[in-house]
Amino acid sequence: MSDSGAAGLTIHAGVPKAGSSSIQTWLAENAKRLRSSHDTVVAVAREGAPITTGIFDGSGTINSAALVKTMIWGGDDRTPALNAFLADLGSLCEAHAHVIVTSEAFESFLWRPDEDFVLGLESFAARHPVRVVYYLRPQHAALEAAWRQWGFRSKGPPSLFLTLRADRMEYASSYARAKDLAPTIELIPRALREDLLDGGDVVADFANRYLGLGNESLQREFVNPSLPLEVVNLLREAPPGTFWDSIHDNATLGEIKQLLANLDLPESDRIRRSRAVLQAYCHERFEPGNLELIQRMGWPVSDWVPAPEEPVRGHLAELDSLWSPQASNAERQVLFAAILGALGR
Repeated sequence: MSDSGAAGLTIHAGVPKAGSSSIQTWLAENAKRLRSSHDTVVAVAREGAPITTGIFDGSGTINSAALVKTMIWGGDDRTPALNAFLADLGSLCEAHAHVIVTSEAFESFLWRPDEDFVLGLESFAARHPVRVVYYLRPQHAALEAAWRQWGFRSKGPPSLFLTLRADRMEYASSYARAKDLAPTIELIPRALREDLLDGGDVVADFANRYLGLGNESLQREFVNPSLPLEVVNLLREAPPGTFWDSIHDNATLGEIKQLLANLDLPESDRIRRSRAVLQAYCHERFEPGNLELIQRMGWPVSDWVPAPEEPVRGHLAELDSLWSPQASNAERQVLFAAILGALGR
């Protein structure tokens, strides 16, 4: 299957903080049009319902982790859940020219990879063409974005969160293992960089390459941006329960993002130093594999995580200090009260 064709099954395995929400929002807003004009259906694996009933109609959420939850924590339910999922996908592929399944959680199947899921898709590909598309940010940018979305709300220090998170960012080896398991699946990692994407962004790139929309004008919005690093490091000091109850409790976080959407903070020396430390760590750990992936995929770049401009040692433990807020406790309490007041709490 060529990039520009739209046929069979396309799985958008959304990597967190790599434009996934923007792609999913655009698909949700255009699902009915895609179905009527291109016989392309957007299907959602909703909890407790077969995917054949999950053709997106504008209701509910398009980013469902139902299958992933069962596959990861389902025990004996794993195999029946996967078989039912693939059978339902087969029914949709028989009825429609192109089926899209999108979920940020599907990325979890790739980085290990999950052999049951990947081998199941390989078997499925004997009947219907399958491609799995996912977008990759340079690891230092991806790790910072993960901290700004979830990590700052975790209980441990930054170095612990980043070290654990980094274990799923061996892009080259993850690709190679999945490709070895499923050689007939079209596995497509896309470089998330403006100059390498069709139209300069993930939505245009996905719509052009994997929906066959060519240069059609796209109305799109970019959603779920991260808060500034300085802000999340301050919010990390909020008393438990002030703004959220867990790292995935995003209701109030979304409101804070809207409240501070236009905040433009200068980069402090501490933040600049912290980014150099993180970049040095990622360059040392990931760049040899990145260069293998660059060569294998033919990306027109010479590096993915370049070395910092000034030599610096990439010891993540230094971030435990650099990402600690300098404001006094009294100043922090004033800030938290001001945010709660602005949110009407």
